[in-house]
Amino acid sequence: RRAAFAREAVAERGAAATWPCGSRPLGWNLVEAGARFDWRWSAPRLAVLAVAAHLIFFDLGGPWLWEDEGDTAAFARNIVATGLPTAWDGRTFLDGDYGMRVVPRLFGHDLVMVGTPWLPFYATAASFALFGESNAAARLPFAIASLAAVALLYLFVLRATGDTRAALAAAILLVASTQFLLYAREARSYGFNIFFTLLLLWGFLRLGERRRDPWLVIAAVLLFHTQILPAVIALVACAGLALFHPRFRSRLQPLLWRAPWVLAATLPWMLVTWSATQTNWSPLASWLDLPGRVAQLAVETMVAVPWLGWAVAIPIFWRRFTP
Repeated sequence: RRAAFAREAVAERGAAATWPCGSRPLGWNLVEAGARFDWRWSAPRLAVLAVAAHLIFFDLGGPWLWEDEGDTAAFARNIVATGLPTAWDGRTFLDGDYGMRVVPRLFGHDLVMVGTPWLPFYATAASFALFGESNAAARLPFAIASLAAVALLYLFVLRATGDTRAALAAAILLVASTQFLLYAREARSYGFNIFFTLLLLWGFLRLGERRRDPWLVIAAVLLFHTQILPAVIALVACAGLALFHPRFRSRLQPLLWRAPWVLAATLPWMLVTWSATQTNWSPLASWLDLPGRVAQLAVETMVAVPWLGWAVAIPIFWRRFTP
């Protein structure tokens, strides 16, 4: 039986290597994979998840919340008390941008914070409601999302390449990233950004398999309500691949069909909150300000984005996916 199982697995892996990116038969899913569950093959994947869980959750509530985490926790506390992320709790005014993130009145409440989307605040509020207020409870939703991102990255790379070794290597590299582990343990939007971006890309690979596949829309909407700019960048990247890369061109029409659903779930937020949101989208007063803005962006993103590695890897991956 073991020899027959091994021959079947090798044959399946060889067939997977010939599948175009994201075009596996619909019958290939986790249920079928589970029917052939084998501890020898699954042990490395489970070990990576176990190590990731230890590194992410160990002493999660030990360090005190730093300034931005405190911002998340304070608005979450007000959500538990009032139902909305109000900036005034009767004693303290919460805003680090001179009040520009706050509207005077919204949905029957005074001084509501609308400068950034609310999903991270409501996730933390739910954690507080379930487990009480603590450093660990504030960070818990984002730690869970980060651990789920490790598993989702494995599935995404496996779907894109058909190679279990590549998928396992990707998960190991993510868990070995100091930047990832630091951001995974913070009560900020970072864990959600990672998970929902991967979910969006995974949904993009699924386009065309089922007419009503909802995952790209769900991921795009949740990513937008976590942080607007990453959602825009991810969708533009998918559209660019669909427009300019031959292998992904068949996904352009399904992507466009889903655009109205994404807009319907995101434009109302922009309309309601534009008075505060526009402060983050103000145009340059002069083109002379552009070099300074670009330099600031480069410095801030270097802590999370390995630009040199991207410069080396992108041409390699482009050739890999070119027919």
